[in-house]
Amino acid sequence: MIQQTRTVLTVAAIALMASPVWGQTAYPNRAIRMVAPFAPGGASDFIARMLAPKLSERLGQTVVVDNRSGAGGNIGFEIVVRAAPDGYTLMIASSSYATNAAVTRMAFDPIKDVTPISLIGVAPLVLVVHPAVAAQSIGELVALARAQPGRLKFGSSGTGAGPHLAGELFNVSAGINLLHIPYKGSGPALIDTLSGQIEMTFISMLVVRAHINAGRLRLLGVGTPQRARALPDVPAIAETLPGFETTSWYTVMGPARMPAALVARWNTEVNALVNTPEIADRLANDTVEPRALSPEATAKHVTDEITRWKGVAQRAGVRLD
Repeated sequence: MIQQTRTVLTVAAIALMASPVWGQTAYPNRAIRMVAPFAPGGASDFIARMLAPKLSERLGQTVVVDNRSGAGGNIGFEIVVRAAPDGYTLMIASSSYATNAAVTRMAFDPIKDVTPISLIGVAPLVLVVHPAVAAQSIGELVALARAQPGRLKFGSSGTGAGPHLAGELFNVSAGINLLHIPYKGSGPALIDTLSGQIEMTFISMLVVRAHINAGRLRLLGVGTPQRARALPDVPAIAETLPGFETTSWYTVMGPARMPAALVARWNTEVNALVNTPEIADRLANDTVEPRALSPEATAKHVTDEITRWKGVAQRAGVRLD
């Protein structure tokens, strides 16, 4: 009987030690870090700062946006992957997560070492040029690039990021040679496009609408297979280059091994927020289609996108290892 009692107590003690800290106290009980893996001024940063104050209200604790740019987002990705799976370190990941996984040998497994929580939305990448560029359409830009091989420059949010592979896909699809200039985020790439240091960039409409409306940039096309509902007068790049497609999407992800109940809590909070009229309208106004998914559907989306971009990288001959 004494031995049986000792066994029961031992099992109970082990179970107590193994139980996650978040389950022993009310979650959350301190500030939450939301990593944005790119510099301020880009789409991931914009999404993070749109959601953070609303999530703070819903969770009762401050959600702090932490910009950690560099290496095409990999610096920020690794911070989250190596964090404790306690719900206090998460990230806003974009499609650049999948493109990086498609062309680089990451220091972690891009599928097994993260916990996809919820998709936020999907948007086309748009191609914008400086007004000094003598092209009013995709066809004219292609002709200009063919006449000046290797001289026209496109910027991206980093080597291996989504806008980089979008540009490489554009090169292959059009049979041209635009020169890639990588930055530590779409914000710095945008600044140099606005100043005329580079001629163009693929970027989210989230961060360029005001510049287009003010005439500081010229919008030539969208990366969706057909014209975007929010931009019916803007041609799809695929109208000139059949089969061209490049979109940007945004997710909330955390480290691997997050407890299922915690993942479900975050999924509920994010999905509820994305479906509010205020956030849904703000996203839609910037061509982002709100798309709240379950954790399982989000994980499938990320995996499918990694596979798709691996195919694009092979077609474009891009390999960064």
